[in-house]
Amino acid sequence: ERRRVASTMATWMLAQPAIDDRDLVRAISWQIAARAPLAGDDAVCAAAVALADGDFETAADIAVAAANVVAEADRWRAGYVLAQARRQLGDIAGADVAFTDAARWATDDSDRVDVAIAHAHTLAIADTRSADGLGLLRSIASEVSDSSLLRRVAIERTFLSAVSGDFREVIGAAEELLAEPDLDDTTALSAANALAFARLMTLRLDRFDADTERWRPTAVRMESTSPLAVEQLDLVTVIARVAQGRIDEAIERCRDRRTGRTDRSWGAGDGAWAAVEIFGRSFRTDDPEGLVDLANRAAVGLGSVDPLGFRPVGSGLCALALANGGKMAQAREAFAAGAAAGGEGDRRSSSLIRARLDAWGVALDGDPRT
Repeated sequence: ERRRVASTMATWMLAQPAIDDRDLVRAISWQIAARAPLAGDDAVCAAAVALADGDFETAADIAVAAANVVAEADRWRAGYVLAQARRQLGDIAGADVAFTDAARWATDDSDRVDVAIAHAHTLAIADTRSADGLGLLRSIASEVSDSSLLRRVAIERTFLSAVSGDFREVIGAAEELLAEPDLDDTTALSAANALAFARLMTLRLDRFDADTERWRPTAVRMESTSPLAVEQLDLVTVIARVAQGRIDEAIERCRDRRTGRTDRSWGAGDGAWAAVEIFGRSFRTDDPEGLVDLANRAAVGLGSVDPLGFRPVGSGLCALALANGGKMAQAREAFAAGAAAGGEGDRRSSSLIRARLDAWGVALDGDPRT
């Protein structure tokens, strides 16, 4: 009886002149419940809609059904959606299998690159198998010849290398990209930001200023489509100022970026600039109470939407400032909030912060020798 009713509802809904995406998901779900024949294209579309809406279980169920009925040329799409749904559900092994199937079914180079990039992200970030993820990107790069596809793969190499903490790999991949002629602005800026960050993390700062100034006009030109382009470049530049010993200059620039923002609630951008200021001021001994107050406010800002991905490191810097001020419970809370948001690379790059925080905690508990 349930199958009969589901079939009736699906037939009625699909007969309407036009239905929206969510109604299509409902109709296909009813057809699956009724064990009725499916239209492959509609099923794949419904699976993708459910995935985009965050209904990962429904997306996986529809994708499995779609893979059995969709035209062979489009079968990879069903596998691709299934893999991403399983990843979101925490079934990494299942996602790995589905990505492998999708890669085998895909025949167009563009589709194969899409699958490889998503699979590499899953391996490197969700499963912390960075070497496998990067190996997959190198493999697909050796199999395609289209320059735009190769650039996409190269950008992902820089990103995943940064996430995994392999900054020498970032430098190599980014420099390869930036040496190409006629590079589009989006690719150029992505590579330039990755290169700047990697050079900062490896303290290769001899050409840092010249390189960041070289790409600043590109960031300014892209502000209408990438509003965070300039801010991302500026944050890395100011952190480099501290590493170069230009601490007063770095602190002043951070304060300039926050001027006029004190009368409203702080967002992630304010929190990021405050965290960098804290980093600079941690090399000074003046105004410890003010530093604690700034750290508390920065931690609140970093707790909001984090488009720059700065929360793990920024929260760690706030935690150190709070620990230095004797506020150990608040310090641990700030660090835990940031650590929960981070991936493998964030954990690696914040290991020194965590070690210092643990040392302060033991010292403040009365055991400075340990």
